[in-house]
Amino acid sequence: MRSHAFPVTHVARLLAAALIAGSAFAAQAVSFDLSPEQPARQRGAVNPAVEQALPAGFRFAEANTLTIGIAPNLPPLSTYATDARTVVGFDPDLAQLIADSLGRKLKIVPLAWADWPLALQSGKVDTIFSVNSMLAYQASLRGDAKLIGTVSGGWPRTADIAITTRKGSGLAEPLTLAINALIANGSYRKALDHWRLDAEAIDRSQTNPPGLPRT
Repeated sequence: MRSHAFPVTHVARLLAAALIAGSAFAAQAVSFDLSPEQPARQRGAVNPAVEQALPAGFRFAEANTLTIGIAPNLPPLSTYATDARTVVGFDPDLAQLIADSLGRKLKIVPLAWADWPLALQSGKVDTIFSVNSMLAYQASLRGDAKLIGTVSGGWPRTADIAITTRKGSGLAEPLTLAINALIANGSYRKALDHWRLDAEAIDRSQTNPPGLPRT
């Protein structure tokens, strides 16, 4: 497998808050729309530069679909909707914008952290949205993996938020291009604002930055 990470500061900070207070989501006592329909979700347009950055002959897990594995256990980043089936939150919103940039439909597959390596190896998903910083770093140490980004986790340390893809898939650059374009056109900020994460915005996505320390 090849691991890719991009900087999304809000994830790491919410993880730190969760370690201290149990849940940033609960601690803020903020009300969000958790309906499965998500009527306020942004949609984007096809970005020709992102679409053209895909390797020739690239095969998605499902035809014309970007399939992303997400662990729905950290609201407001990702959680189950009121139907207990649909995954909603900032990460699904960002995933939708990336899929739109690629001109593909989006399919989200709920996964436990322990299941993501097999999901990638088997071709069940094209990529994983991960908020486990240490898994991202450990993946970067292997010869079959690398990172797309390092982010500031605030207290107590810097952390990595990972998008993980199969080795040699060629998705790293298209994903980085897509995220940076979404930052530039304001869609990324709007998605953060919708989930009240505006204070955690980043300036750019970066390919292959340094990883985390071992401890």
